[in-house]
Amino acid sequence: MKGDIPVWLFALFPVAFVCLWVVVCGFIAQMGWAKFARRFSSDRPVPDRAQRFLWASLAIGRSFGSANYSNCVNVWIDEQAVYLRPSLPFRAFHPPLRLHWRDVASVEPRRVFLFNMVELQVSQDLPPLLFSGRAGRAISERWRSTGRRNQDCVR
Repeated sequence: MKGDIPVWLFALFPVAFVCLWVVVCGFIAQMGWAKFARRFSSDRPVPDRAQRFLWASLAIGRSFGSANYSNCVNVWIDEQAVYLRPSLPFRAFHPPLRLHWRDVASVEPRRVFLFNMVELQVSQDLPPLLFSGRAGRAISERWRSTGRRNQDCVR
């Protein structure tokens, strides 16, 4: 009959969905993550003693249209670095990042619309990273404990 949907169309849908998902992940990565991956990509494992925050929120940049990773980034914090990695469904084109504290220029509280955020600035040529929730508070606390607050970045 003319109203029947061909069986091959049902088989094609999952393949098309996965392809579209990967393309969208690649597009989002190019909006911000890839800029950090050029300098901070890491294949080192996260230390076991690092404080872990699963499903954290992160925005790359302050402008409208910035890459926004709401509740899909895993964050680890220790005395040496901040480690970032998207959750499994979002990892295409997103290598793990390791931001060493010596590379961080500043960590400051920000108010974005109605939300309290923590802005981590690495250098002037990269957009800021905006964290919210527990991960943001932990980054701010660790930054204060390093004694680097209000000091120039050491390279």
